[in-house]
Amino acid sequence: MEDDSRSKKLKELLKGSQAGGATAPGTPQDITQAQFDQTLAKYPLIVIDFWAQRCQPCRIMAPLMDQLAAEYKNKVFFGKVNTDENMDLVNTLGIRNIPAFRIFKNTQLVDKAEGIVPKAQFKTLIEKHL
Repeated sequence: MEDDSRSKKLKELLKGSQAGGATAPGTPQDITQAQFDQTLAKYPLIVIDFWAQRCQPCRIMAPLMDQLAAEYKNKVFFGKVNTDENMDLVNTLGIRNIPAFRIFKNTQLVDKAEGIVPKAQFKTLIEKHL
């Protein structure tokens, strides 16, 4: 019985170490321009929320990002980039409107969304890349 439990734990650890090597926390993490490339390399699937404090739709979407990060814990990394503090990154990625969401898989941009996105639609975007 103890061997089964160890075997399960080992499988979970190995599963988390594949691809990028790190498991995703259950809460969105702040990302700066300096951390961006390192974050992309670290996690196999990433959702990044580009936001600003002054943006009402961004504040509406924040609780949804919290919920999704908790639901996809250990599967999808959720990051937040403050557009006012990371303008070079925003310009490099061509972000013109906020909130803007970018999904990266194995360092490559694979999907995007903008504005207020319903939870079901956001989950569909994520699920097709798992």
